[in-house]
Amino acid sequence: MSKLDTARYILFSTHGLLGGEFRGVSEPSLALTLPGNPPNRDGFLTMNEVIGLDINAEMVILSACNTYGQSDNAVSGEGFAGLTRSFMYAGAKSILVTHWNVESQASRELINNLFELKKQMKSVKALRSAKFDMKNSIRINNDLKTSLPHPFFWAPFVLVG
Repeated sequence: MSKLDTARYILFSTHGLLGGEFRGVSEPSLALTLPGNPPNRDGFLTMNEVIGLDINAEMVILSACNTYGQSDNAVSGEGFAGLTRSFMYAGAKSILVTHWNVESQASRELINNLFELKKQMKSVKALRSAKFDMKNSIRINNDLKTSLPHPFFWAPFVLVG
């Protein structure tokens, strides 16, 4: 990762892992795809690696599944909060995190709406408004209606910092 210190917003839309949940990964991590599968790179952005980054972002978004807590197989005791703190230590001013598994399309809709609203208001109010908008909407795909008022779609997102 390069030039993270110049990015205003950083978005990770991936899978989050808790320490011990995946063989060889002993601390909270984000799973990343590495083009070309470079040697000596495991494809995980770990808590300790994040601490070593130089970030000056207004907001880091961790739109990742499996960020909801400590699993039975996790061994570090740190939980996903450790990864959130790591981004703060690295310089992020705020972090949008999730408390449980997220539905991909709803997450995309919420984050897109959040950034539209951020043009007019501060992040906290924009997130609240984006959640409120989602609570009052219905998604229609190929005559299939999905009611989005259920907290599963909007409630996992929390702004830290």
